[in-house]
Amino acid sequence: MTNTRDRRAIPQVLLTFEGHTAPVKRLAWNPVSGLIASGDDAGNIFIWDPQTGETVRHLTGHDGIVYDVAWSPDGQQLASAGADGTLRVWDGSTHRNKIIASGDLFTAVSYSPDGSQLAYGGAVGEALELTDVVIIPAPKFEPIPTPTPPVSDS
Repeated sequence: MTNTRDRRAIPQVLLTFEGHTAPVKRLAWNPVSGLIASGDDAGNIFIWDPQTGETVRHLTGHDGIVYDVAWSPDGQQLASAGADGTLRVWDGSTHRNKIIASGDLFTAVSYSPDGSQLAYGGAVGEALELTDVVIIPAPKFEPIPTPTPPVSDS
């Protein structure tokens, strides 16, 4: 008896994004701009233009696997969950990031439909287990103040 594998047709490839040097764990479409975020095993997050396949931005900050990425509903922020024990939020315009929570491991992240809350899964110290899901208010970035030029008395 011969062993045959179920071979299914592969759809036509429209575009390939190249740049990751480690396996990609998660992809997320920006609901407003249509950009795509991808996170990999080396801690990299790439933002891609799906029309051209070009890298728009390369975000670094995680040390190790990026298990999940999620865009806020307004497309202005990207949240990422990492094996390095950090949950980060990235500002879409300035690309600054801040650590929202730290613990042992974060494996999932998602915004509420209205963007007011952020849910994540993972272990945070001894209080939470890997099976727990936590909901927090969605963090917001403060605008960067624009320097005011000095007023001259001339």
